[in-house]
Amino acid sequence: MPVRTWSFTLLSLGLASCATDEVVPDGEWQVEVTGLSTDCCEANDEDLCAADLEGYQKSFAYQLFFDGSATEIKVDGDSFALGITSGCNLEYSSSIWLEEREGFSLNWQIVGSAQYQGAAGGCSIPDELDWSGTEVLTVIQSDDPSAPLGCTYVMSVEGTLAGG
Repeated sequence: MPVRTWSFTLLSLGLASCATDEVVPDGEWQVEVTGLSTDCCEANDEDLCAADLEGYQKSFAYQLFFDGSATEIKVDGDSFALGITSGCNLEYSSSIWLEEREGFSLNWQIVGSAQYQGAAGGCSIPDELDWSGTEVLTVIQSDDPSAPLGCTYVMSVEGTLAGG
């Protein structure tokens, strides 16, 4: 093999190894977010509003990245929240998100707390889960009359370890 081809082969292998430096999460959980309650309903729409929230259920992949007790949470690969881990407990808050709907805009933020366990186990979590917590979505700013400033949505977050 000529020297030129050999050098190119080594350079290609070196570049390929640099391109795969993806940060691997410290753990990943498949979680189900379920609507529990809200105080955002107007008196005349309260039954309809509560029914909409109770019907809310969606699955996500939560990934944790630890730097000591500081923790970043990514949801389905996108940065979602920052928090603090202490033993089996995690307290976190999201960025403030902008949502446009039906000609209105609103900003909201999620604050959450969870008990979780990784592959090593050792945490006492109910119902044979690996993640059990609550998230509270609070409207920070709104011009949408159906979601006034300060209203909250309480969600249950439960799941199992998917990797890590």
